[in-house]
Amino acid sequence: MQIGKRGFLSIALIANLLLFSGCGDSHQNDDYGITDVNKIALTVDNHPHGYGRSQCFTCHLPDNIHQENRVNSFLVDTARDLVKTEGTNRCYACHGTNGL
Repeated sequence: MQIGKRGFLSIALIANLLLFSGCGDSHQNDDYGITDVNKIALTVDNHPHGYGRSQCFTCHLPDNIHQENRVNSFLVDTARDLVKTEGTNRCYACHGTNGL
């Protein structure tokens, strides 16, 4: 069975829709309403679409996270820099294991 160009594009579109359907709503600046630094560990309740997933950047755009200091922590600037240099490799230090 051979898939033509239109078939391939259709499959790619469907795959992308399925991939991003678990991301929830808009992620502009990734504001989830967490304002208490003691509640930034990810749980099923505060991170229902991504809890237990390891590919954070599937839903979270690196340029959008840690843009505002909603928890009044001196570490937000450091966290932003770490995302730029190390990706998600250090997220666990503040956000816990995310069920992994």
